[in-house]
Amino acid sequence: MKKLLVTGLLGSLVAASAASAGTIALSVKYLGSTPNSIGTLGQPNATNPPTKPSFGLTTLDFTQASSHANTFKHWFEVDMAFNPTTAGEDFQNIAFDINTTGTVTKIDKAGSSVAGVAKWYADNPVDGGSGAPVYSGNGDGGTNGDLLAISAQQSSSLNAALSQTGEPGSTEPVPTPIGWFVLQTNDNSSAGINLTETFGNNVGYFINNADGTGTPVSTALGFSSTPFTIQAATGTVPEPMSMSLLALGGLAGLRRRRA
Repeated sequence: MKKLLVTGLLGSLVAASAASAGTIALSVKYLGSTPNSIGTLGQPNATNPPTKPSFGLTTLDFTQASSHANTFKHWFEVDMAFNPTTAGEDFQNIAFDINTTGTVTKIDKAGSSVAGVAKWYADNPVDGGSGAPVYSGNGDGGTNGDLLAISAQQSSSLNAALSQTGEPGSTEPVPTPIGWFVLQTNDNSSAGINLTETFGNNVGYFINNADGTGTPVSTALGFSSTPFTIQAATGTVPEPMSMSLLALGGLAGLRRRRA
């Protein structure tokens, strides 16, 4: 499972040439929806993700107008895949924004859209090397409450080499969940979710050596993501008066046939 760690001159050459080598790909996964507040179930984390049955999420078909009702809280997961191109490269950190298009509202798990309320729920396993959490805590970086400037960070180069977070053959699922967020739809139209780079050198990884000491490498290159689309409703739910007229029309037709 564990990769070969580079040493000596080879390690120096790798560190010198790998400044834009490792790449990170983010993706959004729809987990399900609920009309209920999830605040009473605690903070989602690695051992208690929103996908647990206790959260009671139901997968909706967004082509149906009823799925767009603004009573629903729609839960989404952000996944990360780290793609090393040279031996010894292991994930260190990433910073990103979650942007939306269309008429959706960013809310917290209780349903609040207040700007100052944090809306990012980090998957927060503990780093075995440092004893500190791997990813940033619950919050939205330096701009609280708007799903911007989110950071995920692996603080130990040794643990990065052991876990190979987000990599094929790692001890983590690939791609690896790094956190969750919640949206509310406001009409039957389509909406988009885009994950974009944020401030500074926002993709980082370690070049690990045989003694477990890693050289951090940061680069603004190597970031990619796949947009996610919430589908528009293909039809609308008939108004109550329309339903009554349809029912009356059906009864009239039945009477004519009996006559």
